[in-house]
Amino acid sequence: MVPYLTREAVFGTLGLVAGLPGGAEVVFDYGDPPSAMAPLKRAAHEARADRVAGIGEPWLSYFAAEELAADLTDLGFSTVENLGPADPPRRPGGHVIRAGSEFR
Repeated sequence: MVPYLTREAVFGTLGLVAGLPGGAEVVFDYGDPPSAMAPLKRAAHEARADRVAGIGEPWLSYFAAEELAADLTDLGFSTVENLGPADPPRRPGGHVIRAGSEFR
């Protein structure tokens, strides 16, 4: 669901999760910014993005792996593990990340 949410909604939700009083863990997928994609991959991505936007599901957020990890740490997650692309043969593209906060 992350691609369908604004950056503000994503980080608002993640901030709430990171601050839960017994610790918490979250796993989600996200996509690379189109600017980080090779030209053919970017063209295919843009075609898919146009199709899903046409049915009312525009992709609203993308994240660079290193920046996302730093942002999650800033929110209070003590462990951040980028589990890699959701579809390894099609790199770059979708990624899966796990972030956890400790007991407070």
